[in-house]
Amino acid sequence: MTAVALRQVFDSDEEGGRRVLDYLSTVLDGFTCDRLGRAGVAWGGRCWEVGAGNGSVAGWLGDRIGPTGEVIATGLCPDLVRSHPRVTVIGRNDERDPLLGGVFDLVHARLVFAGWPQRWELVHRYARALAPGRPLVIEDWGRCSGLVLSSPVPDAAGVYCRFRSALAEVFTQAGGDLYWVTHTAAAMADAGLVEVDTAVHAQSWRGGTAGYLLPLTVARTLRGPLLEAGVDSDDLDALAEVLTHPETVLLGDTVFSTIGRRQHT
Repeated sequence: MTAVALRQVFDSDEEGGRRVLDYLSTVLDGFTCDRLGRAGVAWGGRCWEVGAGNGSVAGWLGDRIGPTGEVIATGLCPDLVRSHPRVTVIGRNDERDPLLGGVFDLVHARLVFAGWPQRWELVHRYARALAPGRPLVIEDWGRCSGLVLSSPVPDAAGVYCRFRSALAEVFTQAGGDLYWVTHTAAAMADAGLVEVDTAVHAQSWRGGTAGYLLPLTVARTLRGPLLEAGVDSDDLDALAEVLTHPETVLLGDTVFSTIGRRQHT
């Protein structure tokens, strides 16, 4: 689920899109905030949260920059970003964003770069928005798909695998690149960033929890595009049983988090 797929979800079902944002926060925020803590959040600093979603990470940053700091949040759905006294919401989120002329102490982008054209060039442009020594953090799903670790539902692993393959096809047809995560570090190095570091994360989830409700909601709202991508309608019907059964254990998708710093001048 990236900005490309999320836009399609909102076009199909706005309420489903809202739920997806909340599930993404539950699934990813722990890992993301650990990585941002490692990158370093400057007290009194100016941060840019790209692809802010529901604003959960922007709010976390706002709590840590102190009363003199500021978080700029950009995204597809600015009205859904949670209010915070130190978070300023701007409804833009692409290469035309005038914020690229600013100077920031931290820039964080989650689930946006893999869905953008001209990704490599944009890493250079975002790197230039950093103050010397400050970090750019880019996070995206990898091509490694989630899988069913255990389930009493017949052919649960096959049903989920076929769904994931179709979802990847929908994403690719919309211009996304699930292999981008293998090039992010090189793009940062090419942009002159240093101390480049990548960490990966995946977590298991039981049926009915956020890690299951995320793909289930996506499957329901993108049913038409998924059928066009080749998934069988019976598989989509069976997917609900797989993802809600309390004894199913799912390994979620792998997220790659890459940090690079602008050199001191």
